[in-house]
Amino acid sequence: MTDRLSALLHDGADAIDVPPMPGDLVASGRREERRRRTRTALVGAVAAVLVVAGATVAVDRWRDSDDSIQPADEVAYQQQGAWIADEVVHIGDRTVEVPNAAQVVYTSEGAIVATLDDPTQLTLVEPDGETRELGHLGAIAVDAGSPEVVYAEKVEDQDYVQLQVLDLATRETRALGAPYESQELPMLGRSDRYVILNQGELMVAMDLDTGDVTRMPQEEIGFSVDWGFGPAGYITSPDAEKVPIRITQWHVRSMPDGDLVGSYPDAGGQFATVSPDGRYLLTTGETSAYVYDVVSGERLPLELTLSAERQTGWSPDGHVLTVGDQGTVEVCEPSTGDCSDTGQSAGQNLSMAGGSFNSWS
Repeated sequence: MTDRLSALLHDGADAIDVPPMPGDLVASGRREERRRRTRTALVGAVAAVLVVAGATVAVDRWRDSDDSIQPADEVAYQQQGAWIADEVVHIGDRTVEVPNAAQVVYTSEGAIVATLDDPTQLTLVEPDGETRELGHLGAIAVDAGSPEVVYAEKVEDQDYVQLQVLDLATRETRALGAPYESQELPMLGRSDRYVILNQGELMVAMDLDTGDVTRMPQEEIGFSVDWGFGPAGYITSPDAEKVPIRITQWHVRSMPDGDLVGSYPDAGGQFATVSPDGRYLLTTGETSAYVYDVVSGERLPLELTLSAERQTGWSPDGHVLTVGDQGTVEVCEPSTGDCSDTGQSAGQNLSMAGGSFNSWS
C-alpha cells in the first residue's frame, strides 16, 4: 500500500472548488416518523433514481447450469421486489429467513439485506432465494440495475480511506481511485457511473471507471431525506434555503451537470423518492401518496391512501409496493393505478426497499 500512497489523490482534491456539504432538508420530526415506520435506526434512506434508462436485467444473462437463476424468479424479483416482514425476507415469489433482517436495497443480482444488530454485516438474497454472505462492508452505494457494490475501508495503520468495488456477478473486488486522507469513513451515494462521497466538509463525485474526481454541481445542492441519488442524478428542492424549510416543490436534476429534468409538487409530507428505473416520482403526505411521470411531469392514475401502518416502497422495475386494507402487501402499477395483492402479510414490523441507493453505517 506504500506505493499507492505515494500517488495520493488528496493533494489534487484540495485544489478542487467544491461546494460545502449540504444540510439535511427534512425536519427531524419527519425523519423520526420514518424511523418508527421502518423499526430501524440504520443510517440512510430512500434514494432518488433520476434517469429514464430502465434497470431491468436482460434474460440472456442466465447460464445453462444447475445454479442459474431462472427467468420466472428474475421476473418476479423485478416486478415485486423485496421487503422484510417480521424478519422474513420476501423476494419475488419466495421467502427467505435472515435472522434480524431489518433493511433491504436492490442490485441486479438480488437484494442486499442488513441486520438490526449489525448493519455492517450484509447478505445477498438472490431472486431464487439463495443467500450469500458478503461480510462487513459498512456504508455502501448500490444501483438496482448494476451488480457493483461500492464501499469504503480504512487503509491499515493509516488515516486514509480507500474505495472498493465488489462485483456481485464475478465476485471480484477492485480498488476505485487512489486513497485519500480522512479519519472517518464517508457516506456514499451512487449515480450511474459516479460515486458521490463526502471528503471532510466537501462533496465530490468519483467516476466508477476511471477514479477521476468531479466537482458536484452547485445549484440547489440540498438533498431530500439525507441523500437522494440515482443512476444519473439527484433530487433537490428550490425551498432548500428557506428558514424554516417548508418544501412545496421537488426538482429532479441530472448528473453531472445538474440540469433540471423536471419539477413536481410536494404532497404535504415533505418527502419524495424516484423509482429505481427512473421513470416515476412518488411524493407522500400524511394520508395520501401521488405518482408523477419523471419526464412528462404528468400525474399518473395511481393514488394511495396512507396511514401510519401503510407505507410505500419500490420494486426494481418501478412498481409501487404498499400495504392494502387487509394488511397484505400489494404491488401497484403507476401508469394504470391497478394493484394486485401478493397475499403476503405485512406483519407488525415492515421494511420496504426504496430507490437504488442506500448508505449504512
